[in-house]
Amino acid sequence: MDETPRVLSQATNMRDHRSIAEHVSLRRADWRFLLPYPPGGAFQHLVLLGGPAGLAERLVDVGFARRVSCTLPQERSADAVVALHNAQVAFRDAARCLVAGGAFYCEIKRWSPSSLALTPHRIRRTLQAVGLSPTGIYWAIPNFVHCMSYIPLDTPEVLRWYFTTFFPAITLWHRLFELSVRTLTGFNHRRMAPLAPCYSVTARAGSARNAAPSVLGHPALPEELHQPDLRPLVLTRGMDDGSRVVILPFAPGSIQPIAVLKVSRLTEFAINTEREQETLTEVRSYLDAAMCRTIPHPLGIFHYGELTVGLESYAAGHSLLVSSGHWRAARALQIDDLRLAASWLCTFHQQTQISRLQWKDAELCQWLEGLLTTYTQAFEMTAREERLFAEVRKCMRALGATSIPLVWQHNDFGPWNIYRAGCELTVIDWEFGHTRDRNRFGLALCDLLYFVIHWHYIARHLHSEAAQLHGFRELFIERNGHDACAIHQVIAAYMTKLRIDPRCLPLLLVYTWVERALDHFNRQQLLGKIGIDARTGNRYIAYVDILASHMEWLFTRVALP
Repeated sequence: MDETPRVLSQATNMRDHRSIAEHVSLRRADWRFLLPYPPGGAFQHLVLLGGPAGLAERLVDVGFARRVSCTLPQERSADAVVALHNAQVAFRDAARCLVAGGAFYCEIKRWSPSSLALTPHRIRRTLQAVGLSPTGIYWAIPNFVHCMSYIPLDTPEVLRWYFTTFFPAITLWHRLFELSVRTLTGFNHRRMAPLAPCYSVTARAGSARNAAPSVLGHPALPEELHQPDLRPLVLTRGMDDGSRVVILPFAPGSIQPIAVLKVSRLTEFAINTEREQETLTEVRSYLDAAMCRTIPHPLGIFHYGELTVGLESYAAGHSLLVSSGHWRAARALQIDDLRLAASWLCTFHQQTQISRLQWKDAELCQWLEGLLTTYTQAFEMTAREERLFAEVRKCMRALGATSIPLVWQHNDFGPWNIYRAGCELTVIDWEFGHTRDRNRFGLALCDLLYFVIHWHYIARHLHSEAAQLHGFRELFIERNGHDACAIHQVIAAYMTKLRIDPRCLPLLLVYTWVERALDHFNRQQLLGKIGIDARTGNRYIAYVDILASHMEWLFTRVALP
């Protein structure tokens, strides 16, 4: 469908469209990480056909292009043409307005009868006939609007790696989808290409020589990544525009990625990538050789236009999200995942412990009091929460000289960030593990509490909000049901090894979810998404409310099994 003709630049028409553009998610522009690196870091004139209102303005706003048009120009002036699936454009017309070496991107949605015949092979022939040299074909999973992955279908072994290593078959539908792909294609990329319901093609005006896709053509890449015919598998998951895109380059014949590149969608979140590189470097000074092998090697950063790209080594194996969350996963394997992760975290915190603080210490009192005060300021307090916080302060006074370790926190220690190869683990995504003003040292146990609740949701396939809240209450309040015994055993073992008094558990439960609620609040503030009710969409506030609703039980029945 053609859109209303308009031409945009940084100097014209931007004010009229600003309010619309600010509400357009950049996730719908993740295809930009498939296009070649433009000279100077930005396309001078990009033609965008189709897509939601405001997307063109957003691309200019984030510096991806200096100028964006929404209709094809008559003259040969565009250095990139992007045709999204709801656009109507003839390849010949697109080629006619591209300058020599210009980039072309097109989405093919094959669910309509008129598109069934548009196989990748036929599209490639059509592109070549109009002077465009194909450079890549990518399956968009599950679709273009809610794309989570772009899988290159012109490189062997990528499809097999994706479905056997990364794809989380956590629901019956996901499992059936995985089985269908396996049965129909045998994970052969050539068989999958004509069957992909949503795929995109990239091409270049003229010769495709030296037309490396995405950041893989950036001159700042290490020499080992300057290889011909590299193809990027692009992972676009995450919570929001603040999440990072992960680019995994595959060489021809490679059975796994040769490196990992991470880039934030927004410049405001570039600090996360810089911080991760700093963390990976610094945390090694606390670890022995064996533990150093369990975190990625930092390989540096460079700039991709106005964005920052972090480069690190690839973590072998599959995530615990895949093994523990797999539909009909063996319970023994799930429990083994749980115990391996808890054991790794215990060892990590033993090696990164810098001190022990007593609950009566002024430093710790001010720290926790500041957290509770900030929560009170951020959210409209309920009477239950006020009583809970009063009990927390009372508990701190009662613990007095009891000490708690101060350790290096990962702060996103979830099953999706823990990779397993045999009995060896690698923990990834350290973007929240370090800050410029102070190391990310925090109270022990919090990372483990975060892990066990998310592992519980994944292992038990609790996907809805209602099911998860019930699972939280069942695990931490009632302490019964699936996995409760195994989870509390690893919590008890961790607390024993780090010499944490069992009476600290209820206080640390409150502290963990109060801190998480504030982290979520701060992230939404940075994205400009805080509305009239700051509580809306913040699941961690619901956890605090559950603890507040069972306060008497929480602070009296503290003995671990």
